[in-house]
Amino acid sequence: MVRRWCLAGAMVLLCCSLLPARQGVVRTDDGRTIEGDVADDPNSDTVTVTVGNAQVAVDRSDILSIEYGDNVARQFKQRLAELPSTDIRSRLELGRWALDKKQYALARQAAREVMRIDPGTAGSRLPRPSRRVCTRARPVRRRRRRWGIFFPPIRLM
Repeated sequence: MVRRWCLAGAMVLLCCSLLPARQGVVRTDDGRTIEGDVADDPNSDTVTVTVGNAQVAVDRSDILSIEYGDNVARQFKQRLAELPSTDIRSRLELGRWALDKKQYALARQAAREVMRIDPGTAGSRLPRPSRRVCTRARPVRRRRRRWGIFFPPIRLM
């Protein structure tokens, strides 16, 4: 019984290690963008992208580019290092590129660099999170009961 479990576990590990899938984005000739786990086998003519429970097979001839998540951060750092230290416009374009790639932390980093170089630049304003003025709940003010409604005033003559 133990041998069967060990054999079954070894088969599962073997099958999982054959096609390592990494999170990425596949762009095709016809303008489609497929985002998911990309299994890129160099020996086959197709690339398999797993989105949720569905698997999409795309021919290699139809693929424009495959971008992995870690490559975007690496490209951002490389492009930022190539820029001159006072080039504001290129840093703003780099921040917009990072926004298009859904890398919001990198876009914020580029905007902060622009603000450091020139604080008056209009395109670099970062949206500030809304802050609550009072962090704890205010006590509820209760209305005083007017006893005159229940007990009419007594007039003394």
